[in-house]
Amino acid sequence: MKFINIKVISIFFLLATVVYSCNFGNYSAKYVDVIINDSDSSIVRGINMFTQSSIIKQLEKKEALVIEDENSLEYKYSNKEIKEMDIVYFVDENGMYQTEIFLEFFEEVEAAQALAEVVIYFTEKYGKPKKDQDVLFWDIFAKKTSIDINSTNISNKKLKITFSLLD
Repeated sequence: MKFINIKVISIFFLLATVVYSCNFGNYSAKYVDVIINDSDSSIVRGINMFTQSSIIKQLEKKEALVIEDENSLEYKYSNKEIKEMDIVYFVDENGMYQTEIFLEFFEEVEAAQALAEVVIYFTEKYGKPKKDQDVLFWDIFAKKTSIDINSTNISNKKLKITFSLLD
């Protein structure tokens, strides 16, 4: 088991080194484009904190909506890059206050590459992250919003990204 973790960590650092050495300024990274699907003015997928559920429903694909209730919208996607991507938007009367993206990949190396791309993307956008065990996080927008990337299950080909308001 330790061998897998060392292998994944080595792949992550190799990918990060390659990406940084290629001047990743205006880049098109295959996993970032699919997962984050972002513009410079939003946090994730064209959506910001306090976006109303009606707007979220316009921005995400209608056929991908699997659960809709008064507190959440859940979308499920899959494609040739990602085995499964579940996106859950938590909403209240003020709009979206948290988004969780659960990712499962076909191969461990794909999970490591996606992790490297997403970390580089957020580091370029928001600065150097903080680290707490296997979780990287950025406090953004005057420390009112947090982005957490949990790579605890990367050896199981899984990642979790959370965008949330801070108290």
